Amino acid sequence: MSVSYFQDNLRKAWDKAVEESLAGVVERLSDRVESKNLFKLTVIDENDCKIMREGYGKISTLLHTAPGASNPAVPSPKKILDEISVIETWINDIKQRQKRL
Repeated sequence: MSVSYFQDNLRKAWDKAVEESLAGVVERLSDRVESKNLFKLTVIDENDCKIMREGYGKISTLLHTAPGASNPAVPSPKKILDEISVIETWINDIKQRQKRL
């Protein structure tokens, strides 16, 4: 396994979580906008955006922690699980708030 493998999969997980948070209003690779669920976007707040951007930032640092290194160390299993947990918590929290609308 390589750092880029984990980085790519974590990035895909964040991409999917962001897509799910948009409640079907906007979907990746689609040219349609479903305005009937637009109100569900109102639950997304500044803190949600901050958590998401921090998660993306951590993904970027996986490949850039040692400038010039051709093979940086793979993060520990705990760090990987922690990052996955952040993504799961983030999207589950948003979905719960959207259900209450």
